[in-house]
Amino acid sequence: MNIFVIQQEPDPDEWASYLDQFPASPFLSLPWLRAFENSERTPICLRLVSGGKTVGVAAGLSVTPSSPLLRRLYRIIHFFSGPAVENCDKALAKACVSGLCAFAKAGGYTHLHFDSWDYPHVIEFGDAAFDRKIRDEYIISLKGKLSDIQGRVRRTVKSKVKKATRSGVTFHESRSPEFADVMLDLLDETLTTRMTKGYSRYSYYYMPYLDAEGLHRVMENGIARVFYAQKADQILSAQFIVTYGKRAYGMLTGTNSKGYDLGANAFIFFHEFERLHSEGIESLNLGGIPGDTPSRGLIFFKTSFGAERHQCSGGWTPHLQGPFLNLLTDIYKGMSETKIKQVMDQWITGRNRL
Repeated sequence: MNIFVIQQEPDPDEWASYLDQFPASPFLSLPWLRAFENSERTPICLRLVSGGKTVGVAAGLSVTPSSPLLRRLYRIIHFFSGPAVENCDKALAKACVSGLCAFAKAGGYTHLHFDSWDYPHVIEFGDAAFDRKIRDEYIISLKGKLSDIQGRVRRTVKSKVKKATRSGVTFHESRSPEFADVMLDLLDETLTTRMTKGYSRYSYYYMPYLDAEGLHRVMENGIARVFYAQKADQILSAQFIVTYGKRAYGMLTGTNSKGYDLGANAFIFFHEFERLHSEGIESLNLGGIPGDTPSRGLIFFKTSFGAERHQCSGGWTPHLQGPFLNLLTDIYKGMSETKIKQVMDQWITGRNRL
């Protein structure tokens, strides 16, 4: 199947009308992509056409370094999630990736990067040189009756919810960008708690280009909100959620020590089911498992809410403009992860990681 790629003007209403035709994740939406826009990164919206019919959509960030030298080495399109296609057809998705590669090569791009956030499909990318990455995410189906959804929650979770309720914990929601700061404070407390248990220091900005400013802008663009648990005037736990169409993605969760004692994080998850279900949301993705985390406990926590494991695929292409340049890319990727390498990564890719 031949796929013809048409670049669309990033008009919010027009692009939303295309996304509504497919099972598109929040990460293909313009409100999400525009949160990371700057002088080197611009949203790019791509319609995938076969036989005169739109059969899929893809959207990401066109990343063009300001340095002319770097443009030859690293001018990419970064997709936070793979292409959305009719009926989630794997063969069609594979054909769409091939079409995107041809489009990128003709347009002078050096690489395509596909992240796998909220992309619960395992697809073959066609090119043997494509560096594919498979990871797991845990997704709760919110279809059907609310009583059935809550019925899949384990008794241990319900006991924690009852304990929090008896202790005077209440459930709230905010769409104010100021709550991004509240979220960050709780993430700091979570990090402190984890480090006392032997975990190494980590960054909660696990997505490319994500930073504190990005969190604020995502909320300003109306695609994110914070659900939080509060007792009296103290916020105990909070979850940062992005929603689009019928899908929701839990990006970040932060809880202080008192919140852990009262089961405030479980309390939030349980009550947000009701809120999202009432809005017509059909799936809540609780995300994956951090690479440095002993996974058994976190997997148990997520599956306790009825979440099911889904394999998600992503990856990146070799250098699209020539084998010699691809050799340089391979040498660079093979360098050890030193501080100098990390600084070089930020300089080359334009990513702002803390």
